[in-house]
Amino acid sequence: MNSDNLNRIALVTGANRGIGFETAKQLCQRGFHVVVAGRNDSSGHEAVQAIKANGGTATFLLLDVSSSESTKAAARDFAKIGDRLEVLINNAGIYPDEGLSILTIPRDQMVGTFQTNTFGPLEEMQAFLPYLKKASAPRVINVSSG
Repeated sequence: MNSDNLNRIALVTGANRGIGFETAKQLCQRGFHVVVAGRNDSSGHEAVQAIKANGGTATFLLLDVSSSESTKAAARDFAKIGDRLEVLINNAGIYPDEGLSILTIPRDQMVGTFQTNTFGPLEEMQAFLPYLKKASAPRVINVSSG
């Protein structure tokens, strides 16, 4: 464990499964306190328990990146976890357009995808910026897949 990472906090959206969960586990192995952010309360708490069972430090934070209200509430609730944020990983996203192309996707489906995958992470960065500014070397990482 890197002693420089002790007491450092990383928030990972969509960390209850897949790439987000693996990222959270690896950050814990490097000494970070990981905030598992997700829109599903039960799977988020299960992910936290799995991380803790492997010796990591993790906390669940309810956050649905497609909802402005949820994002604002999560930023307020984060104050109970920490006063600063060293790493923000925007991993949460949706892929509702499987089987479609840019030439066939309906406009309303495209708007919904942009709301979650583009505007959601931007709004999240705005909401958590006060915590990022308190870190000595903050990082924002955006994960994309297709």
